[in-house]
Amino acid sequence: MAESVAIVPGLSNLNLNIAFENDMQLIADSVEGLNKRLTEEHIIVHNVLENMIAILKNKSSRGKIESREYLENILRRDPRNLNALADIEKLSRTLHRTTEADEYKSRLENILQGQTANDLRTKSICLMEQGYAILNEESANIEHISKNRLSESYRMLLSEHKKGTGRRKDYLQRCVYHNKQALSNLQLAIECKRQSELLTRRITALEKFEQAKGLFDVTIENIIWTFYIGVALNRKYDSIKDLSNEDGRDRFQEKKDVTLKATEIFWKISTNKGTTNQNFIIYQARSYALIGHILIRRKNFFLTSDKNYTFTSDQLFQLFMNNPISAFERAQVMNRSDTFILNRYGRALWNLSEQHRASKDKKDFLHRAQRLLSSSINQSSLNWFGYSTRMSVRKDLGHAYFGYNKSKARTFFELAVNDGYQCFISKGTPRSICQLVEICQFLAKFPDIREYGFKYVKEHQKRYLLNALDYLNFGLQQGGPTNYFLAYHMGTVLYDLDEIKSAVDWMKRAVSLSNTKSNIALKLACRYMIRRYMNEVDEQPNVVYLLKEFVFTMMKGKEKYEKIKDVYTFIFKHEREAFMRVIADIFKIPHILDGPRVKLITECVQTCTLLLTNDIENSDIFLEYIRAVPDLKLMDDIEPQLQEMSLSNSVPVGPVNKHSSEGFVYDFFVSHSHKDADWVLSRLVADLESAFTEDDVVLRGCIADRDFEPGKIIFENIENSLRKSSKIILVITNNFVNSYWCQFETNQALLESMESRKDCIIPLYLEACDIPDKLRHITYADFTNDDDYIFEIMKLKRALLPE
Repeated sequence: MAESVAIVPGLSNLNLNIAFENDMQLIADSVEGLNKRLTEEHIIVHNVLENMIAILKNKSSRGKIESREYLENILRRDPRNLNALADIEKLSRTLHRTTEADEYKSRLENILQGQTANDLRTKSICLMEQGYAILNEESANIEHISKNRLSESYRMLLSEHKKGTGRRKDYLQRCVYHNKQALSNLQLAIECKRQSELLTRRITALEKFEQAKGLFDVTIENIIWTFYIGVALNRKYDSIKDLSNEDGRDRFQEKKDVTLKATEIFWKISTNKGTTNQNFIIYQARSYALIGHILIRRKNFFLTSDKNYTFTSDQLFQLFMNNPISAFERAQVMNRSDTFILNRYGRALWNLSEQHRASKDKKDFLHRAQRLLSSSINQSSLNWFGYSTRMSVRKDLGHAYFGYNKSKARTFFELAVNDGYQCFISKGTPRSICQLVEICQFLAKFPDIREYGFKYVKEHQKRYLLNALDYLNFGLQQGGPTNYFLAYHMGTVLYDLDEIKSAVDWMKRAVSLSNTKSNIALKLACRYMIRRYMNEVDEQPNVVYLLKEFVFTMMKGKEKYEKIKDVYTFIFKHEREAFMRVIADIFKIPHILDGPRVKLITECVQTCTLLLTNDIENSDIFLEYIRAVPDLKLMDDIEPQLQEMSLSNSVPVGPVNKHSSEGFVYDFFVSHSHKDADWVLSRLVADLESAFTEDDVVLRGCIADRDFEPGKIIFENIENSLRKSSKIILVITNNFVNSYWCQFETNQALLESMESRKDCIIPLYLEACDIPDKLRHITYADFTNDDDYIFEIMKLKRALLPE
């Protein structure tokens, strides 16, 4: 067993957030927090805590001396500590102290190669310490940190390349090319990470603990390690739950198994009578608190009997089952000042408040939770968990008082924002940022907190929305643009700021990132599109593309969500007059519809007609639309070749791009069938010509309906556009394969590739179809699975960057 465990000593290899933090204030706060933990935690974790401080101190040149002192202090107490030996060896080499580094390496290798009981115990403790470090400092999102830095380097190199001359320009050209390749490969790594199975996404604390026990079971000699294994199992439940929310799979048995295992560990610790040591009693109290917390949130897992877990039939455990708060009360009797217990007790009361509808009971729980959390924060100001939970509590208190005491409600919302800001500057997770943003929106529109849109924003409170935008941009920079909740809230904030086009783009992105259970993003995306259409239809003569975009988005929503009629009802309820105008205009230009789209619009009209019971006039108009359907001249009925040759539907003006490759007007040309135009214009071109994050770039595309020169022969337009475009995207579908003009554009693109530009063609497969022989040898972009759309568009964008 010992030989099968690969041990890589040192905390510097664990990809912890602390190893990549550059903000000196956050580093100082983290050091202060770790020092406080040294006064609270058992002595067996003091070495790893000091090692974590050493990693933080190592971030600055001057701090390397202090870092070395911390590591030397660990080795004075424990000369065989593998993590400290590995990190001090690495640090010594960076300080050019080679002889000392070699000595540390020799000591390290002797222990790693040893097989005595003491050697196995030392290696086991090394893994336990690494597990503790991961458990208490989550792994950094290294790929996104690296992507941000590479993107910044790319922009700087591209700028310098445009200013360069001669050999310097040539060398910079190579730098730009290889930087771009690094970005593309990194995007592939991010996608692989996302597609990995649960808990293989990163090295987990639980895996480290299990490896340690396989070598030498140190939990026998010190039960404190067992406590941290229980905490890791409890954390695993959260990972399983997050994955279930992401992919929609239930995973009930997995969640039940880890819950029972974790609870059994806490039960054994809490009921252990073998010691009266005060340090151990702290962990007994914490175990009671965790049992209470688990029972409040996951009581259903204990309702069915499981013969493997006999503790569930114990009389005291049954008492906790009936009244989980009694477990916290017992924990508090044992230790009243522990922030760990205070935080979980406060969060438990907040959880219980959500289960009570009676206003008085709900407020009582929330006020008690606020007092406990405030006491915890007073114990330690660097208390992210306390601030985060108290923000939620105060937000709910604001709602609880809103109905009859708006002044008090506003005060609680303001206090919640203050707590949220403390979370933001200390550990701004996407979840806490989104909650902070939501409260900022309440205050910006107060007292119209449940309304949508700029007209409800109070001018003197608009600053809350601008702050919310800053918080979201930070969250996107840290976590990447593929978080549904960040995309959703970015859309709602931009809508409240009257940035409707950007709001539409972000909410459409949220639709792509959402699971099939919630259609709120689709409801808001459609509502925003209707508002945009109403804003522009009377000012700009050619906005047919907005109607096409609306119908297309509704079609994609119908494919994804079961309750599509909820969407019709929502839009009609909130945008009745505007929605009726949009429906009327769609029926005026039926050539934007095909068979499936007509079915969708008919279903929509029928649903809305039922809501017009007291409006006979408009009900009759809707019924007339339905009767007119059989006579509509649809897209399917229009001669394809004629449609391919005409410049029919208006499209938005393309962006002016400063980053295009030298010698080209466009970054890409899109060849597609007119029957796939909705997807190309509404999604592909719209996303490629927009920047969603700070490290994103705006590309400029060439599409026939917008960029072909009127009056020129279509053959000449195609040839000119291909020459002016750096890359050529072929949107491959069955429609494309059967289109004369698409085949002509493909042949011209292949000719262009052979004559002057290697690798300029990018086939994009939108659906499963027969691949043309002439394209089989070219690496393609796979857009056949709509769930992967966001990741594929990011990958495609990297491929289109100037070289």
